[in-house]
Amino acid sequence: CIYNYDSYFPFFDNIPPLFSFIARKTVTLDVSDFSMFSITVSLTPKGMNERDKIIDLIFQYISLIKQSLPSPAASEEEKGGENHHTPVLKEYHDEIRRIGQINFDFSENGDPTSFASGMARRLFKYEENPQEILIGPILMENLDFDITQKLLELLHPSNALITITDPDAAAAIDVDSNDSSMYQDTDLMDSSWQQEKWYGAKYRQKEIDPQVMEKWASYGSGKLSIDSRLKLPELNKFIATDFSLRCDDDDNRDTDSITITSTNGDDTNVATTMPTPPKLLPQDLPGVRMHHKMDTTYRVPKTFIKIHLTSPNVYKSPRSMTLNRLYEKVLNDDLTSFVYDARLAGCHYRVACTPTGFRISLSGYSEKLTDLLDVLTSRMLSLAEEMLEGPAARPALYQMFQKAQQNLLRQTKNIRLDKPYSTAVYNSRLLFEDKIWNIQRYIDEMEEDAYNPLTMEECAKVAEECLFGRVKVRLCVYDFNAIEKQDGIYSKLMF
Repeated sequence: CIYNYDSYFPFFDNIPPLFSFIARKTVTLDVSDFSMFSITVSLTPKGMNERDKIIDLIFQYISLIKQSLPSPAASEEEKGGENHHTPVLKEYHDEIRRIGQINFDFSENGDPTSFASGMARRLFKYEENPQEILIGPILMENLDFDITQKLLELLHPSNALITITDPDAAAAIDVDSNDSSMYQDTDLMDSSWQQEKWYGAKYRQKEIDPQVMEKWASYGSGKLSIDSRLKLPELNKFIATDFSLRCDDDDNRDTDSITITSTNGDDTNVATTMPTPPKLLPQDLPGVRMHHKMDTTYRVPKTFIKIHLTSPNVYKSPRSMTLNRLYEKVLNDDLTSFVYDARLAGCHYRVACTPTGFRISLSGYSEKLTDLLDVLTSRMLSLAEEMLEGPAARPALYQMFQKAQQNLLRQTKNIRLDKPYSTAVYNSRLLFEDKIWNIQRYIDEMEEDAYNPLTMEECAKVAEECLFGRVKVRLCVYDFNAIEKQDGIYSKLMF
């Protein structure tokens, strides 16, 4: 219970706001919560130079979590009452319990061998209560404020072991000479550095400065205030509550397969069973086709939506294709903070740019999937508008654009290092397909900065042209429990 509660707040696989806050400063690549008392942060070179600030922010956020608990002197009535601390803690606890229960109730079948080996390992942990091996890891009991308080008190700087691994530590690092940080000295020739016996790696062990530890422990206690930009996450609006199955309704009964009878050469009738194709739903919007397939086999309240936004403008030139791919990367990077709650609640999405247009895939619990689609389509539009404002008005967005350009250039160059058969297939496409651009054309577009550089404003204009210009929309919806909301889906796709 406490493990889930603590990891739910600060880091849990790129959760905002702490990760978003430090990521906007381009100092992190990734952050994760490996266990209750272990935090791992991957830093960029800039972030490595500012690692002390990152550690400081982490302890500030831990203090912020502690403030969500009622004070130790609070009465039992106050702990269960409507004060400004307890409801937040109780609601977070209830969210984790609901998510765990939903994931357990609608878990999908996996590999039998992996399941058996996993259950065997759990028997060592639950040997006294083997009946809990299935539900044990996600079982959430009633919240005990006293135990929670004691465990969170252990998250103190005096109990911290900080390990810093930097392969570039041998290089000269510019630091402020007035900075008295305990990590300022990075000179590997210093006598405090030792050499590891087997691999020759240099390392050193150093006590944390007591003054630094005292500073970390003072946040939120009245001595030092917590950065106002750090906030606890909002309550999750994507957690489903309606798990009814529309396939059980008389009006929605459908067969998963149809039988076709044909006659072969000797006049014998042959019955062939084929899957029932998705139905084409009637609608009056031009350029939009929507297919629907009701699932009656797996019987889970989930929906899968596949959307193909077809546009002839995406692949009309190497530059257009490159700019649309950059928009895709910026969009997916930016959406992390927008749809984290949805992913946590079991709703997932994917946006991919292809030569024929943009493909959007969504999956999750039916009740909340249209909400995710609304967030996704709204952000696709607002992101393009923000990119049009330029680097001066949107510096954080410009940093995302630069990072996307670097990543795309590296990925494009790495195509040349593919396996031989992949290279042979690509060369065959160049020979036989009518219109296909050579990867060198993409590389030239990204590397010729001096002549005709790619800009964030141009990227937004091209993306808008491809998304909102001559576009044909095709949807395929599987097991959509609220098919009466199809008009809402159409309106969301019309941007």
